[in-house]
Amino acid sequence: MEKDGSVDEIFREIGCFIDDAHELGLLTRCQEFSSILSLIKHSRRLRFNFGDSGFLLATIMPINRTLHLDFHSNKYESAPIDFDLIWKSVYYWRWPYISTDSPFKSIKSLHLTAVTNLTSEGVSSMLSKCAYLKSLIIKECHGLHSLRINSRSCFSKLMIFNCLQLKSLHIKSDGIDKFRFRGLLPSFTCESSGYMYSCNLADAMLDFRGGPGYDHFTYEHSDSLQSAIERSRILTLCRWTFEQVMIRWHPRPTWLISPPTFEFPWLKELQWIDNEVDEHSIDVLMFFLKRCPSLQKLYINVN
Repeated sequence: MEKDGSVDEIFREIGCFIDDAHELGLLTRCQEFSSILSLIKHSRRLRFNFGDSGFLLATIMPINRTLHLDFHSNKYESAPIDFDLIWKSVYYWRWPYISTDSPFKSIKSLHLTAVTNLTSEGVSSMLSKCAYLKSLIIKECHGLHSLRINSRSCFSKLMIFNCLQLKSLHIKSDGIDKFRFRGLLPSFTCESSGYMYSCNLADAMLDFRGGPGYDHFTYEHSDSLQSAIERSRILTLCRWTFEQVMIRWHPRPTWLISPPTFEFPWLKELQWIDNEVDEHSIDVLMFFLKRCPSLQKLYINVN
């Protein structure tokens, strides 16, 4: 299916697109499809052309009620304009404030690729209507400066890949337990929206091997980052993150004389990312492993 229109019409068309899929039973009959190939075959697709050369590729897949939104625009590729994304959930377990007429309530998994300043306001508005969203994946959003998530719903998985202009990431959620991040280190805050002070990421990947994403690197938010993963059971971590963000040391003798007291008592599986193998990198890894008394599996990725 292909349609033409303006930027202002994008998300109205997406809503109609979801309604059509719902009427066809694609969002309620996924258990009837016998294989992944059958699920893909029954996926529904829309190309929506907007502006001078921009277009959106939208795909609805029955599995997990998944919506893919892949934006294409040449306007900001060379010099992306900064923008923010805000998702403030208005759904509470016993009181769904969101209108039951919204088509976005059907979506449980959302994949966003290449959102720009041109479409960011509509994306934030759409997110606020995804009352039952469980999973959010964000990729290659050039110009994304700040991401704020405030969710008390069933949201449990967040993945962010290669959003290299991201400077600030704030997560406030009770249910999130799976987190993946690959890119430059942003200012990071992760807290619970309930009675707990911090959220617990049972399965986390922190791949900040490119270093900090902002000019004046500080350790202001390292405690929040460390608290979020101290009860992790599965963890992917690069050495740079451990050295420069969590352990807060530079010269080798510092941590040998007065090592930190933190531990990872719940950690069962560790994937360690490094860019070299020498005496120093081995010492750092061994230092970390001594604080993982329950570790069962270790994978080392030298890249």
